[in-house]
Amino acid sequence: MYRLLNSIKWSDGSKSKIAQRTAAVEQAFFEEKSIEILAKSLDTQWNEYHKDKRYSSAQIKFNSSDLETILKKVEVTFSPTEITRSYKSDELGDGLRSLFYLSVVDTLLDIEEKITQELSKNGTSENFDLLPPILTIVAIEEPENHISPQILGRVIERLKTISANPNSQSVITSHSPSIIKRIDPSNIRYFRTCSDKECSEVKALTLPDKEKEISQFNISKKL
Repeated sequence: MYRLLNSIKWSDGSKSKIAQRTAAVEQAFFEEKSIEILAKSLDTQWNEYHKDKRYSSAQIKFNSSDLETILKKVEVTFSPTEITRSYKSDELGDGLRSLFYLSVVDTLLDIEEKITQELSKNGTSENFDLLPPILTIVAIEEPENHISPQILGRVIERLKTISANPNSQSVITSHSPSIIKRIDPSNIRYFRTCSDKECSEVKALTLPDKEKEISQFNISKKL
C-alpha cells in the first residue's frame, strides 16, 4: 500500500494543508501537561546515565510533521465490528488476512494498469509517479490452508481475472480437489520428483481428444 501512496503526485496545496494541520496537532500534543512532565523526566533520567555532551538532549517528538512519515503510518481499518472500534489488519484471522493481502495486490495491479494506459495515451500519468513493471507474477501457495472452502471459488475467479490482464499472471500451487476442479485442465501442470536427474519434472495433463471427455476433468465453469 505504501508503494502506491508514496507514488501519488501530491499537489502543493495538499502538502501545505497537511503540514499546517500536522503542526497544529503537534502543538496541541505538547500543550498537554502530562506530556511536559514525561518529557522532562525522560531527559533528566537519560542524563543520569549518559554523561557525554553528544546526544545529551532526549526529546519526545511527534515525528509525523512530514508527508513521508505520515504515509508510512497510514493503515487500513475494518468496520463494523462486534466491538466499539474498528479492526486493524493484523487483528484479522489468517483467512481474512490472506484475502486482504490478495485484495491489496489486486488493487496495485489495477492501478498499475490504469497508469500504463495513461502513459500509452499521454506519455505521463496525471496522478501517480510510478513506472509499472511489464509483468507481475502473483504466486500463491496452497490458499486452501487459510481460506475456507466456500470462499475458495471466489478467490480462484479473481486470480483468473488477474491472469487475463496484460500486466499480470497467476500461479497457484495446491493439493486441494476443490481448487483443481475449478481450473481449466489445459492450465494445470503437475510436478514429479525425478530421482535420476535429482530435480522436479513439470508436465501438462494428457487430455482426451473429445471435448465432452475433457469436461469430466473439472466441474462447470459457472462455479
